[in-house]
Amino acid sequence: MSNDVPILQGTLHMFVAFDWGDEINLDQVRQMVAASAQELPRRRRTPQSFFYRHPPLHVELPAADLQLAELGTVQASIGVTIFDFGAVSIAFQVPFSATPAALLALAGTLADSTTLLQKARAVMEPLHAQLLAAIQDPLWQDDLSEKYYVFQFGPDALPQAGNHAWLAGMVHLES
Repeated sequence: MSNDVPILQGTLHMFVAFDWGDEINLDQVRQMVAASAQELPRRRRTPQSFFYRHPPLHVELPAADLQLAELGTVQASIGVTIFDFGAVSIAFQVPFSATPAALLALAGTLADSTTLLQKARAVMEPLHAQLLAAIQDPLWQDDLSEKYYVFQFGPDALPQAGNHAWLAGMVHLES
């Protein structure tokens, strides 16, 4: 019997959404920064009445270092999605290679999102300042934010059956 501890590889996706104001003029944004339209996939069950009048815009930002428990200092690729209804969403993608125990400990630390909110705001402040003229009634409040985390694994990367407690901890961000 082997005592080898499996190493799981994948990508941690961290999303933070902010409200920047009442409306963002996407045509004006396109004139101010390099942005591409981001068509969102339509699901079969999505009602035909639900659509974006103006598809959101995607802006790539330079990679940044993040300090994450169990992983240390990692470099994250960063993209921002800008919606005409005044919201923006920043996405950090971090590749990882760690033991299940380390990932569970990492998940437990993500429940406190203070550091992520501070980093997201710091990374986005130059873009916000650049786009301020395109934002109607600008008001950026940190208490109006949403955070989402996705651990993406390869198809055969997850621990096998019997690890229900580990999976529940990952889903609930509890170590």
